[in-house]
Formats: sequence, C-alpha cells, structure tokens
Amino acid sequence: MTLISGVDLRQEREAAGVSNAELSRALAVNPSTVTRLEQASEVRLESAENYRDALLECIQARATNRQSAAVAASTLRTAAESLLQAAKVLEGAGADV
Repeated sequence: MTLISGVDLRQEREAAGVSNAELSRALAVNPSTVTRLEQASEVRLESAENYRDALLECIQARATNRQSAAVAASTLRTAAESLLQAAKVLEGAGADV
C-alpha cells in the first residue's frame, strides 16, 4: 500500500491557493476532516487521490469563473461604448434642433 504525507497534501492545497473550506465543500466533508487528513503522517493513496481530484475540481472551477468574468467584463465594456456613442448621437441631434 502506497502512503503519502498529509503535509505534502496541505502544501499542494496552499500552493494552489485553495482554502480548507473550499476543499472540504468539494469533498463534501467537514473542514476538520480535511485538517485531520493534512496532519496525518501517512495518508492512503486512495484518500490522497480523492483529495487531489477535489483540489483539481476547485482549481478548474476558479478558472471557469475567471473566464466567465472576463467575458462578462468584455460584454459590459462593449455595452458601455455603445451607450456612449448613442448619447453622443442624441446630443448631436439635440444641437441640430
């Protein structure tokens, strides 16, 4: 049976910028369960793989959120530019009256 250090798992989580709470939600466990796992001197490979799968899920969710935010920001910027152009047209039309 292959064993992995819980400290190594915690360091991976911290390097990825994922909080204990985020990871515990992805694993559907209590945050104290994640803490106990990370404090273990030896973790079974199956548990470590589940931990890493959940960590990857958190990282991918963040990437998706960032991408969605970038698309939304671009859409808002385009809408703002269109409104500004429309306001200029209306302002010019008012000057002609």
